Amino acid sequence: MATMTEKQKNTTYAFYMIMSSYFKSAACKNPSFEKKLYLSYQELKESQQIQLEQKCISLIEHEILPHVSVLWENKDIDVYFRQNENNLPVILFVGKGFHYDITLLNTPSLRIKVTEFNLFLH
Repeated sequence: MATMTEKQKNTTYAFYMIMSSYFKSAACKNPSFEKKLYLSYQELKESQQIQLEQKCISLIEHEILPHVSVLWENKDIDVYFRQNENNLPVILFVGKGFHYDITLLNTPSLRIKVTEFNLFLH
């Protein structure tokens, strides 16, 4: 992966942490990269962490949850990190029968682009 800014690392970790909490369980498949994100996030002041977490919760509740077609609370997921062709962070949340690619856009305020893939639904 190309080098991420500290802001990108912190935003990626906060979003990953909050989004993962909506599922039954989440297993990160890039543990060394997760650790780098975590260490960067821990350097933020607590007030900055809280503010970032609140932004992530708001985005999830307003831009993702109203549009999901799969109930999450009983789902186990795997989480992957990557960067797109523009070096923007992308978090992949992969569960049985679905996955979400969430791109964290490089804007002054936190914005996301969500692509939902329903592979199969029962």
